[in-house]
Amino acid sequence: MNFESAPIIEKWYRALGFDKKYDPEFYEALRTIPISADTDAASYDYDCQDGKKNLLSFLYMCEAVAEQYWKKGISTEILMDTLSDIVRWSKVWSEITGELCLFEIGWLYLHMRLRLFTLGRLQFCIETATEQMAQYGMTVGESYISIHIPSGGPLQLEECKASLEMARSFFDKYFPDLKYSWFSCNSWLLDESLQKLLPPESNILQFAALFRVVGKVQSDDIIRFVFRWDANRENIDNWNCSSGFAKKVKACVAQGQIFYQTRGLLPK
Repeated sequence: MNFESAPIIEKWYRALGFDKKYDPEFYEALRTIPISADTDAASYDYDCQDGKKNLLSFLYMCEAVAEQYWKKGISTEILMDTLSDIVRWSKVWSEITGELCLFEIGWLYLHMRLRLFTLGRLQFCIETATEQMAQYGMTVGESYISIHIPSGGPLQLEECKASLEMARSFFDKYFPDLKYSWFSCNSWLLDESLQKLLPPESNILQFAALFRVVGKVQSDDIIRFVFRWDANRENIDNWNCSSGFAKKVKACVAQGQIFYQTRGLLPK
């Protein structure tokens, strides 16, 4: 039993609202998998393949994250919205593996280190320009804010614009020393080939229109996001289509169409 860490882990399991169907597995893991009270985001083994240990560890780390939010004066609402990604990715991987677990922990590292925040509909991450970003007119070492789109709910344009306004105010207030000029979004949602699959008024195309496209690379991310995280060109026939858009994507894949992950920039 994790005598020091267990109450904290259970507290965050409950606070984040995990489905009760996971309770038996969760409490068995809590009883049998040791989580050190010294567990922290800086020293965690991000190659860990024990999905239950990952889940318990990240729930435990939520306490330290909450304390950092409190010190900065960031609201509990933003804290809980941001940490809800733990539930989201646990659900994704639990469906794939058939048991309660958590992976995608390299991504969740950003949440634990106060680099990524959920602000309304969108997520925003503090990034530093590399040589790759320099080709888009940024200076190497320059800060920028990357935009990410969590699953769940429609991607309504007004909600996205509201999130952008929240982000501008948020980083100015809580990270006053952060100097940045650009938002960047690198996503399958900005793929210009989607214009042939969607009506002009679609939420996706309206969101994409906010950005100036500056580059793209071939990617099948669209398959994973539209169907399931373990979906690919080889097994796409295993998945049912939940929407007309999904049917079009499946048909395009069957015809050998190439999709892209596209980068767009938006001035601060």
